[in-house]
This record gives sequence, C-alpha cells and structure tokens, in this order.
Amino acid sequence: MRIRTVVVIGLLVLVLALPLSALSGCTARKAKTNARKPAKKTKKTDKVSAGHTISAETRDEILRDAREAISLLEPVREDTAALNTFLADPLRAQTAAQISADGRAGRVKVRRLTDPKFTFKNAIKNIAGVMLTFKDNGYYIDKKTGRQLTKPTGSTEKRILALRKADGKWKIYSILGKTKPAAQSPPATKN
Repeated sequence: MRIRTVVVIGLLVLVLALPLSALSGCTARKAKTNARKPAKKTKKTDKVSAGHTISAETRDEILRDAREAISLLEPVREDTAALNTFLADPLRAQTAAQISADGRAGRVKVRRLTDPKFTFKNAIKNIAGVMLTFKDNGYYIDKKTGRQLTKPTGSTEKRILALRKADGKWKIYSILGKTKPAAQSPPATKN
C-alpha cells in the first residue's frame, strides 16, 4: 500500500507539473539552428519543468523505450514472462494478473493499437511522462476456439504512460487515462 501511495503521489506530481510548467513558460524546446552558421558542439537540452532540464538524448531514449514497450505489449497473449522486459511494478503485476484472470475466464485479449503517437510530456529525475494517442482496435477471442468474442471499437484513446528508469531502460510502471468499465468486458466463455 505504501508503494502504491508513493507511485500515485509521483504521478500526480508529473501530471500537475505539466500545466504548471506551461504557465511558467518552461516547456520542452527544440534547439534553434541557423543554416548559415555551423551548429555549436553543445548538448541540446530541454527544460521540462521548473528547475529540471534533460538532454535531448534522454528525451529520445524515453520515447524510444515507450514505443518499444507498447510494441512488445501488443503480442502478449497468455505468456506473461516477457512483461519483465518492458513493464515495472506495479503495472507488471497488474497486467499479469489481468492476463491470468482472462485466461481462467476462457478468453484472451488481442491488443491492436493503430496509428500510435507518442508525445514527450515531462521528466523529473528518473520518472517520465509520455502521452500515447492511438485507435483502439483490440478485441477478445475465445481461448479454446479462437473465435472473436468482441468487436474492436476503433475509438481514439489517450493515455499517459508513466515510465521509470530500471535495469538501464525506461519501463512503464503505470498507465493513466480512461479505462473501460467492467460492464464492457466480454462474458466468460463456458468450458
């Protein structure tokens, strides 16, 4: 419970820092280049919130790892061992538990994120926020027959991916945003 409280507080700081940094004029900035003069050999940095600056390389690394994590999550059906490479707790444990619960109910989630767009939002020390916008074309299939149980909605969704640096990679530890109510979950299949 204590870890969950710390995670929630950290996420709130990230989410609240975004509008505050915009109001104070501290936003991610791209370095200006002049076509006539050669670029100076200085490290590009982004001021992402009051008092916090990260390098463009770090921002690019965060975006790259977020893209990779989502691309690795899509094909996960029943084997949850791969989750350790791109998810951190508590999300890893929650995702593994949901996959197991779906399996016990006789269904498997097929994740299809169409046209994913990743937008860097904020970073403070080893925690970062990335906005993911995508069309949700996921659906459930029957575990035994492979028959499709639900239809994709095709709705445009937005999520904030909270990432934390662990084992030399940025791993997703929480996903914030609208989640579908349990009532829209497909019924368990009869065995």
